[in-house]
Amino acid sequence: MKKHGRPIFGITKRTRFAAAMVVVAVVLVLAIVVLGYVGVFGLRSELCEVSATPDKADDTYGGTGINCDVIPNINLVRDASFESSTQYSSMLVAGASENSVFLTPDAVASAGYDTTNCAGDTARIISIDSEGVMSEKFTGIVTGYKPAKLGAVSLIKDEKSLWDEDRIKEMAFYGNTALALTDSGRLIYDLTNSQLTGVVNAKDRFALIDSNDSGVVAVATDGTIYYSQDGKNFSSVYEPENLTLGQKVCGIGSSGQISVVCYKDGTVVTVAAGNIAQSNLPGYDATSFVSDGKRFLATDSRGNVYSSTNGMVFENIGVSEMIKDKTNILTAATSGVFCFVSDNSNAVIVKSEDKDFRFEEIELAKATGSPVSSVYLTNSGLIIAGTTDDKAYAINIKTARTVNLTSENVVVENIIGVNGDKVYYDSGKGIYKSQILSELSLEGNLEGIDIIADDILVAGHLGRAAGGVISSSDSRDYAWSVSDDSTWAVYGKGTNVITTDRAYSGKYGARITGSGSDVHALTQTLPGKAKDNFMPGTFYRLSLYVMSDKAPEKAFCWLEGEGFGKYGIELTGVGKNYKLYSYVFAVTDQMADAEEVRLSIAFEGTGFILVDDVFLGPDSYSTAGVPQYYADTLKSGKPAAMRLNNLNIGCNGFAETSMYLSSIDSVSRDISGTSSRTEYSNENSSIFDKQNQSVTVSLEDSLRLVKQCSSTPWFVIGPYVNQDDIDKLLEYLCGSLTSEYGGRRIDNGTALPWSRQFSRFYIEINDSGKVFKSDIQKASYVNYVKSMFTQSEYFSDIKDKTFFLDGMEYSGGTMMSDADYHTMDVSLIANDTSATYIDNIRTSYILAQYEAPHVISGAKSGEYIKTLKTSGTNCGKIISAIITSEADFADMILFDASVNFVPSKYAGSEMFIGKEEFVNMMTVSGITTVFAGFDELYIDIKEPLDTSVPVSVEQFMSNVTTACFSKGNKAYIVVANSSSVQQSFLINDNKLGRSDSVIRRYDDKGRLINEKKMRSDHLRHILQPGEFIIVEVDLK
Repeated sequence: MKKHGRPIFGITKRTRFAAAMVVVAVVLVLAIVVLGYVGVFGLRSELCEVSATPDKADDTYGGTGINCDVIPNINLVRDASFESSTQYSSMLVAGASENSVFLTPDAVASAGYDTTNCAGDTARIISIDSEGVMSEKFTGIVTGYKPAKLGAVSLIKDEKSLWDEDRIKEMAFYGNTALALTDSGRLIYDLTNSQLTGVVNAKDRFALIDSNDSGVVAVATDGTIYYSQDGKNFSSVYEPENLTLGQKVCGIGSSGQISVVCYKDGTVVTVAAGNIAQSNLPGYDATSFVSDGKRFLATDSRGNVYSSTNGMVFENIGVSEMIKDKTNILTAATSGVFCFVSDNSNAVIVKSEDKDFRFEEIELAKATGSPVSSVYLTNSGLIIAGTTDDKAYAINIKTARTVNLTSENVVVENIIGVNGDKVYYDSGKGIYKSQILSELSLEGNLEGIDIIADDILVAGHLGRAAGGVISSSDSRDYAWSVSDDSTWAVYGKGTNVITTDRAYSGKYGARITGSGSDVHALTQTLPGKAKDNFMPGTFYRLSLYVMSDKAPEKAFCWLEGEGFGKYGIELTGVGKNYKLYSYVFAVTDQMADAEEVRLSIAFEGTGFILVDDVFLGPDSYSTAGVPQYYADTLKSGKPAAMRLNNLNIGCNGFAETSMYLSSIDSVSRDISGTSSRTEYSNENSSIFDKQNQSVTVSLEDSLRLVKQCSSTPWFVIGPYVNQDDIDKLLEYLCGSLTSEYGGRRIDNGTALPWSRQFSRFYIEINDSGKVFKSDIQKASYVNYVKSMFTQSEYFSDIKDKTFFLDGMEYSGGTMMSDADYHTMDVSLIANDTSATYIDNIRTSYILAQYEAPHVISGAKSGEYIKTLKTSGTNCGKIISAIITSEADFADMILFDASVNFVPSKYAGSEMFIGKEEFVNMMTVSGITTVFAGFDELYIDIKEPLDTSVPVSVEQFMSNVTTACFSKGNKAYIVVANSSSVQQSFLINDNKLGRSDSVIRRYDDKGRLINEKKMRSDHLRHILQPGEFIIVEVDLK
């Protein structure tokens, strides 16, 4: 090698080595950067990675809607237009005659039907045939009511001559077995079964008999107590030490599985499944003893009445002079009502309500016309009394109305037993069984109509918004008449208030008539205090329409309250046509601190005025209607559907006239049964109320609200609807100018039929009144109502865009109707206090899905949640509740717009029961509506690369909810932190094949924090409690 070449070679060698080292260094740096980027050194290796896959989860996000059980009205005056509403009652028919239907008194009582003023009520009879098809058999008018009569009479045959010579004096009932005690003290079992009946084999004669849930207890004439589990074989369980007590047995009673025998010396023996315990009454003796099946009552010779719930410890609950020093007391009891009859004449009625007792007195002999020989009580509140002149009477405890049960063909010598509504009596010729029935007379002939037992009678009573009469001779200094079912009160001697069809708008107005020189007034007290109704610093307007053919000299309308002052207007120039009177005033802080405020419309002297459309509300509103904040809040939610349960179609309180008018003609509504309430402030506490409130029931205003929210109407049909109701609804939605209800829609300001303004209609059919008992009845009713729609001439206009929802609760677990979908309520509750919010809502959804009925073949699958109740307060929890995979069984979820009926809070979030929580619901609903109708994709969450960190996918999923929705060239990835701590994670959207992504981060109230393009797949994302992220992905 040449010498001069060595240096060159050496330089070359060092250069190559340096170049190699540079390359190694660059590769090492790049590797460190890459590894650091993916988190190997702890930068991100401790985080879970959220990535969306292109695989569909076989579910579509249906969006969220709003349930409106009630919609408030800005008008502070309830029943301001005096329109009527209908209260419905349903009862099972027991039989029918040519002009009447017969009902059991229990059916009438349990339905709460007001029989005192039932003439003029509507009556419908519906039936289900053997194939489960429901139909209407009769429609007519109620003309009268008789509270009790004996139905069909059947003879209990004495084929073995067991009581022919030894008459029966008393009966007891155990299961399906009827036992009888004869005059001579024999016990006869299976009285009503001629093949099985026989005499109990016992050495003793019996004095008393009774039964409980576990057996039969009988007391012998010598005081010995016998017990039987089958009603045939008796064994002795107690013998008194002093056998002379045999003539001193006082009474017997039962409760649950125990029976109690009381002796006249005050000794009380309790028998439970053959075991005995002994105690004593607080007094010195006992004159009577009885039980209603839950409580025992006893009396002594001093008139004291004692009570016990266990048959051992008795307390004194009162004294009655009517039973003092009486020894022969007849007793009867049922359902918290106890009857003690002394001297075969006067009755003391003791009513038990929890720990309170009320004493009443009835002159029974005066009501029956003869001394009473036997007495029984029915569960429906009737006293069944037998008299010494061989007659039987039914006396209503509440009204004292008396009905003779006997007739020329029915002679009752002695009533020997009452079991439910069944009556057993001795006519002298035999023992008979009959049934106590109530008779409802109907207009029209039922002959030829096959009305059978268990057909359903639906009675509708039209309730008047105002009414009352005060006589001119009333002796009170301050004469008032307050109706239980009206928000209006009548004041003044000689005052008469009725509703009249001479109305300014709608169907009814109010007529105030007065005679004499007194003040005649129609008044209404605003609910709560002044601060609950008025906002300080706000102008309010009081207005009304008035007319008269015989106007008084002076008339006034004003507001008045202690500390509030007196503000109003004199009604001058009242003429023969309606005239508007209006008065505007400002509410100060001092006025708002006042107590209750009363609205009065009055005049002095003789004459009458007609009043209609009273309004009291903020002057910024031109008329009554939906509060603006309520409408704006619902609009912000962009709901997929709005459930208009406020219309009350086919439900109690249905106001047909008001439904087809504007909101000024709305009625008040009892808000019990809804989640809305009134929360009045009372110093440092709150008072909750469920009384009638001013609501919006206008179909026109409700549909305008739905349209304003860019939503879809969801109608709710209750259990009392008829074909006429359905026809009118569809005619309003679809009818033209020439139709009656299409014309009403146009009169209300909407020319284009509503059927053309919405692309979809939901119709839910439910049983809010609990009318139908069996699953077959429920399904039959759903199909029946569905057929009403399909038979209507206007249904073709909406046929292709209508979905029927079955809102029934099926005990058998299967939806049996032909509806398209099923709907139900879901409550997301904390099942486990140690679990996370997400774990709890997942459990709640799993339970709800288990309770949801199985949809039979032919119907569409999918559940509509009509009301979602969740304890989630922030947006992170709320969005978790609707996107969690456990909610996928629901096609749509509705939030509940529960209202706090305090008008002074109608301008802010406190008007909702949920307050800020409901506002957050609307915020979430508005944000997530963008991916309604999108397909859900599977989410893949990877474990952290660093296996040593205490973070796992399972822990992450217990605190964070994720979902992805895709349609066309768009996809949305949602990540929500519902936990109470900060959450960190990575997002990778590469699997979707994106071209661009935008990530938006929202705080716990749904406010946008920041928005930026997602330039890297492995950036750390941090969410504080309640926050959530939505990644909008543009797909290639």
